[in-house]
Order: sequence, then C-alpha cells, then structure tokens
Amino acid sequence: MASTLDLRQPQSAKSIIERTLERFGRIDALLNIAGAVPQIDLFQMTDAQWDDSMALKLNGARRLTIEAGDALKASKGSVVFISGSAAFDPKPGYAAVATIAAINALAKAFAEQGIKDGVQVNSVSPGAVMTGRRQSFFEKWRLRTISQSKKQSRNSRSKPALPAWESRRKLPI
Repeated sequence: MASTLDLRQPQSAKSIIERTLERFGRIDALLNIAGAVPQIDLFQMTDAQWDDSMALKLNGARRLTIEAGDALKASKGSVVFISGSAAFDPKPGYAAVATIAAINALAKAFAEQGIKDGVQVNSVSPGAVMTGRRQSFFEKWRLRTISQSKKQSRNSRSKPALPAWESRRKLPI
C-alpha cells in the first residue's frame, strides 16, 4: 500500500492509520522514520525551518504512534523510532540534532506506556548511511576543507593538505 502524505499535517497520521486498518484489519508494527531536516548550522536555521523540521520528524512520529495505539495494543505490536548518532554527539553545524534527540526522548516516553499496554517500543540509531544527503554534506565539507587548506598554504607557502580520507582514496590498490 503506497500513500503520499505530508506528516506535518495533523490529519495525515489519522488518514494513513485508518486506511491501513481498512485494508489489512490490524497493525503489528509501526516504523517512524520520516524526516528531512535541513543540513543547516543551528545558528543559521530560521524559526520556520526549525518548526518545519519538528513538525515532520517529531510531531509526525508522535501523531502516528498515538493514532496506531489501539491497533498496536490489540496486536501486542511494536513501534520503532529511527533516531541518529547526532543525538549522542551533538554539533552546532548540524541542526537536526534537536529533532533526533527529541525522537529518543519520545521513544522512551512511549516505551514506558508500552510496558503497561503490551506494546514494545524501541529507538534505533543505525549510524551513518551514505544517502544522497550525506554524500552532498561530505562533498561540501571536502570542498570547504580544500579551500581552507589552500588559503593556509598561501600564507605558509607549503603544499595544501588534503583531508585524510581524500589522500587515502588516491593510493594505488
């Protein structure tokens, strides 16, 4: 079953849960993985970008879990929140850290209730996954690092240093 919904909209969670129950009659598991938090420095992120990120990743996951609650209790189902390593090693250059840390806290709160209701709730931080977004982030970082190295070399008249991973990539195999 494929659906195109905007989880920032409050009615979307109810809509997808209702359609799922109509089609399958039950829900055994819910995977909360939505989120496209912009890769912006925390200090440059606007309030609108912040609110949009929270609305999608945090509020969307919360609404879905609440809407699916009765069905999950009935099936003794499971909920998995996908988090990220930024919650454990926050950096100001990565504004997503707040939503990711909030997802972990939300999962813990739902897990407490889940113990009472017979619903297993977990948060999983899969670590780095080389998506198009991550590739773009590393490419920007690489170009910025090379540019900084060139500026430093002009001042010191030495050869610019490449990042370690860049220089390793050029070694013969």
